[in-house]
Amino acid sequence: MRMRLKFFFRTALHLLGLFSGPDCGAICIYTGGRMVHYSNFTPRYWRFAFIGGDDLQIGDTWTDPVYRGKKLAQFALARILTLKRRPGRLFWYCVEAINGPSIRVAERTGFEVVAEGEWKKPFGIKLLGSYVPTRKVESAGARIFSPVQRPVR
Repeated sequence: MRMRLKFFFRTALHLLGLFSGPDCGAICIYTGGRMVHYSNFTPRYWRFAFIGGDDLQIGDTWTDPVYRGKKLAQFALARILTLKRRPGRLFWYCVEAINGPSIRVAERTGFEVVAEGEWKKPFGIKLLGSYVPTRKVESAGARIFSPVQRPVR
């Protein structure tokens, strides 16, 4: 149910025109009719106001615990980069510093830490929350990744 609410939330934002552009979606991996992984991507909106107007933020991602360690997240992330890459576009991946598996996925896919940030919740309301970069060094906060830039062909 929680997963459906997340997809519904992003669909509603898209239909209401709250994203800075039309590129939003997810890579979903199924086996035997059952979803075992998803990786969402969205353009700039209030939660990720620091990214450029044509950039994409990748997250949230989830892998069924039975299928973790099988490189599904790495495959999905690489697929998003391949399908959505274009000149001048940057990709962003925000992850808590304690989420080692997700950090390794990002790094193996060519991302590097470029900033640290915090999740800010105005009036304590998560729905209104956003990621805010705080500095460009590593420590215990959320890590904001951007891919190592390669020429687009």
